[in-house]
Order: sequence, then structure tokens, then C-alpha cells
Amino acid sequence: MLLWFSRLRSVDGLRQPIRGFGRLWLASLLCFSAFYGGTQALARVLRDGGYLPGEVGLVLGAFGAAALLARPLAGWLSDRVAPRWILGGGALALAVGLGGLAWATTTASLMALRVLQALGYAAFTTAGTTVVAGLGPAVNRAGRMARYGMAANVAMALAPAVLSAALPADAPGFAIGLGLVALLAGLSAQIPGSADGQQPDRRVAWSAVIRSIGAGPWGLAVGVGLGFGVFLNYAPLLTDPATDVLFGAYGVTILAARILGGRWLDRTPLAPVVRWGGAGLVLGMVELALGGPHALVGAALIGAAGGVLHPAALAAAIQRAPTTPGQATGWSYFGFDLGLTLSGWALGPALGLGGPAVVFGVAAGALALVIIGIGGKHA
Repeated sequence: MLLWFSRLRSVDGLRQPIRGFGRLWLASLLCFSAFYGGTQALARVLRDGGYLPGEVGLVLGAFGAAALLARPLAGWLSDRVAPRWILGGGALALAVGLGGLAWATTTASLMALRVLQALGYAAFTTAGTTVVAGLGPAVNRAGRMARYGMAANVAMALAPAVLSAALPADAPGFAIGLGLVALLAGLSAQIPGSADGQQPDRRVAWSAVIRSIGAGPWGLAVGVGLGFGVFLNYAPLLTDPATDVLFGAYGVTILAARILGGRWLDRTPLAPVVRWGGAGLVLGMVELALGGPHALVGAALIGAAGGVLHPAALAAAIQRAPTTPGQATGWSYFGFDLGLTLSGWALGPALGLGGPAVVFGVAAGALALVIIGIGGKHA
């Protein structure tokens, strides 16, 4: 890990920002770990509490709605308040939202805690990405975004198993332990100011930021969210290969893409990244639709494509609205979360027509249209 951060110093050439990047990366790893571990804590509470299916749906659905609203707000606040305060506030909200599961006894209380989790997660990730955007030259921004995103990928791959082994087995103890991990993330996210010397312009309206970003980066974020959501929601429905194998292939390839593709992103315009990454995303859906051994290839392709497309979308949004990096980040994440939400709501009916294969086929067609539109006109 130390060698990796030393290599980053040679890329960006700035000692102080790289120390800040390292601290923020580790703090984000803790935050993401608590968040992903929270899915287990909530499942334990819902299982042990005997909640009805309709109540479970209300609790789970509260997260998506709250996160969609929180992303632009967190970005707006990041441009107007020191991002470290947004990081700390987000970690505190996540800690309360997770630790409170130990005492929740009603559907309403669980929904409120789930909303707190969404607000905390959205605030921390949006502010963290905004900080990363300023920790070095703009020419290396996409690569920094890729490396920062590895914190979430590592946490997603390792946190559930590690936290289950380290924290108490009972639901209340597990929830309280996750809350402490989230609180530790906020305490450890002490970062320096922006290294690029540019202060956000607090006078710019949301509408102006949206116009500056344009359809390309935002549409790309929606497409990446849609692709990830389809894989996350429907890959477990495949009977062969096993879900853990599919998710393992996804995790390995997205980490490899972020490590190996960082410098390529810094040297390459958005349009070629969209074409190559988009092709991998669409082909990955086709491979998943074919099933069997093809599904493993599909999972790997989706991981590799997401590893370059997501940071490219974020970097492009900030490049087009450089005076409001927080708002640009927030609206890009809003697009990603919208695609993630649509993967369930819009594509769910396709599941009844012919199983997950039909869902993957429809997703491949939709993503192809998005990629062609972005690559041909807006990138």
C-alpha cells in the first residue's frame, strides 16, 4: 500500500496532497465498509423482527429515494462549506443510521434510520470525490478518481466477510459496531485544502451547472449506474456459475481496470473511453444473457468497463463545470444513482417475460443506445 501511494506522488508531484489523498482513501474505506456491512445488519433486524414483505419494501426503498435527493444537496454544500465538514457530518449520519438499528422496533423507525444511512453515505462520497478532484493537477484528475474509487470496490469485496467475523454475531451488537466504524471514518478524514488553488464559485446556480455538464457525462453516469444495477440485482438469479464467483470476477476486474487504466484515462479524451468502455459494458450484458460459462466473462467485462467509465464520467463533469466541483460531482452521482434505481423499476417487468436473460438482453440494447448517443454527439 505504501509503495502504491509513493507511486501516486510521482504521478501528481505533490507531497502534501498525496498525504491527504492517502488519509481520505483510508477513511473512505472505513466508511464504505460500514455501509456495505450495514446491509447485513439491516437484514438481521428485518429477519429477527418478523416484518411483513410490504414493510420490508418500504424500508429498503427509503434508501434510494433519499440518496437521489441527497446527492445534489451534498454537492451544493461541498461548494459552500469546507468539504471536511460534509465528510464529518456524513459519517455521523451514517453512524447514527447504523447504530440505531440496535434499538429500532417499528417500520417507521427503520425507515428513518435507512434515510439517515442514505444521507450519510451520499454526503461522504460526494464530498470525498469533490476533495479528490482538487488534490492535484486537472490533467491527472481521472486517474485520481479511478484510484479513489478502489476504496469502495475493496470494501464491497471484503467488508461483509471481515465485519461478520470481527463484530458480535447478534444484530444489536453488530449494528453498534458498524456505527463505530462509520464514526471512526469521520474522525480520520482530516484532509488538507484544495491543491489546485481554485475556490468554488458560490454564485453559480444549479441550472447553470447542469447546462455546463451537458448530456454526455451525465448520460454516461446514468448508463454506468444502469449497468451496475442490472448486474447487482439480476446476476444472483443465475443458477450457473455461483453468485460469489460472478461477484469475484467483477471485483477483480474493476480493481485491475482502476489500477491499470488510470494513466490511460488521463491521456485519452472522453469519446474513445466511452466507445471502448461502452462496448465492454454492452458485450458484458450479452454474455450474461447467454449464461453458463459466458456469464463469468460478462461479469469480468462489466467490471472492467465500470472501472474506467465511472471515473471518466466524474472527471468529465468536473472539467465542464470547474468552478463548482461539488455540484458537478453531486449531479454526476445523481445520474449514477438514477440508473441504479431504473435497473430495478424499469427493467423489473422484463424479468417476468423470460427470466434474467431477457433483462440482460434489454439492458444491452438500452446501453448500446446510450453509448452510441454519447459517443457520437456529446462526448
